[in-house]
Amino acid sequence: MNHATMWLYIYLWSAVWLLCTSILTTMRLFSPQLTPFEEGALLCSTVCTMIASLHYGVMSIADDREVRRVLKYTDWCLTVPVMRLQICAVVQFTDIFVIRRMLLYCMLMLLSGLIGEMSPNTTVKVGMGFISYLWSEESVHILEESKPIIRHHVLHKLNRNVFYIYTVYYVIGILPDGDPWMCFLEAITDTFVKSAMGMYLMIQSKRTHCV
Repeated sequence: MNHATMWLYIYLWSAVWLLCTSILTTMRLFSPQLTPFEEGALLCSTVCTMIASLHYGVMSIADDREVRRVLKYTDWCLTVPVMRLQICAVVQFTDIFVIRRMLLYCMLMLLSGLIGEMSPNTTVKVGMGFISYLWSEESVHILEESKPIIRHHVLHKLNRNVFYIYTVYYVIGILPDGDPWMCFLEAITDTFVKSAMGMYLMIQSKRTHCV
């Protein structure tokens, strides 16, 4: 199997899986028993998985590494903040000032990661990867300080751990950029986290209301 075929299968699988998740969470949104916070969390999940599904669908036909990189970071710039808002909705956190700072740190994290990934210099890659990790930690820390209960929530732990995983991918550099196995690890991790968050919310809302 050549690299192009492998990328095609990986990205198509991710696109279909995320689309199925978004359909399920959309159907759950029509339940009249949901609270406003549950609706907000499920809506965030639906938006996140729809964007990611579209992203992987386009990635499956992109044959240029730079195009795939632009698509990947476009997806993350849209979905990462939405995932954080999703967690805020789950724990009913509404402090606008803290949320704005958190979103700013998220964007700085992504910008640092993009600069590092685009650089041909290994030192710059590692340095910007570490800076990206620090911004990620800051965005997490500000939420945990403002709402201590959030640090024990399963979605927050899942969301935080995925940034540790990406730190391993990029800072340590276990595989070279553009390697098909690197693309596989990225796609599987991203798909699993976004889909798992949506499925968790859907199942929890059903349990809460016994529907």
